[in-house]
Amino acid sequence: MKVSLYTKVFQYLHFRKIIPLIKDFGYDGLELDRLPEAGPTLFKELTNSYGLDIVALQSSAHVASGSNIASGNADKRFDGAKSVANAIDFARDCACPIVQIRGMYCWPYSSPYKGFWKRACQELRRLASRAESSNVKLSLHLKHTIAYLINSPWAARDMIEEVGSSALGVTFDTGTLNLMTFRADSLVGFVEILKDVIVHVHVSDNDGYKDFKYPPGRGNINWEVLLMALRDIQYDGYLSVDLAGGFMQRDPHGASFESIKYLRNRLNDIENGNRP
Repeated sequence: MKVSLYTKVFQYLHFRKIIPLIKDFGYDGLELDRLPEAGPTLFKELTNSYGLDIVALQSSAHVASGSNIASGNADKRFDGAKSVANAIDFARDCACPIVQIRGMYCWPYSSPYKGFWKRACQELRRLASRAESSNVKLSLHLKHTIAYLINSPWAARDMIEEVGSSALGVTFDTGTLNLMTFRADSLVGFVEILKDVIVHVHVSDNDGYKDFKYPPGRGNINWEVLLMALRDIQYDGYLSVDLAGGFMQRDPHGASFESIKYLRNRLNDIENGNRP
């Protein structure tokens, strides 16, 4: 498994400054927290010059920006679908394999839950068709809150099955799922539940109570066991380090380097049959 860095940790820096840092830290690729102002071809040339892959990107569709593909408001739903479609096109043109789907909130609460679910499925079918023709995968993003449509592994599986497209999968978010371990023996249980629909993995750590997005090794996740479980299901995608960004991150450089160093050591231990 290769390791990438989600650029949100450096969200106040321009990509021209972020990309050399990612290369210097020893990462294999980067996941974009936003679409670059540069076009996809120019941006791909920039990452290629540093030998880095663009492994995934986020669309701008989010309830915080007034767009939500599950919304009962047609304008907000249209804006959300347009944002995802633009991200799919950008991913196609820069050879990025994955677009993250996020921001599907059930708001306002007074509206029927089934309505949000039905609208999200309808929009995802249209978007998945576009993704299939672009050789791009859409990946559902989990969030541990009742206000979010995909708030559990079971909800993700149900949505994927109902949409019925091979272009739709799920991001295995270790930080979010660690908040749900009272529902399973460990994160390994969630690997088993989602094993045939995982298309991407987000790596962060926490104490099981709040998603602090610590570097791996600082919380209570058993990384050796989890990484072996991902290996056993033959997951060959990226481990994308997803750290706190903005004012929540006091040392983005240190946290980024600490994360890649820890993951490389754990992966080497597994490959060599050693226990840390």
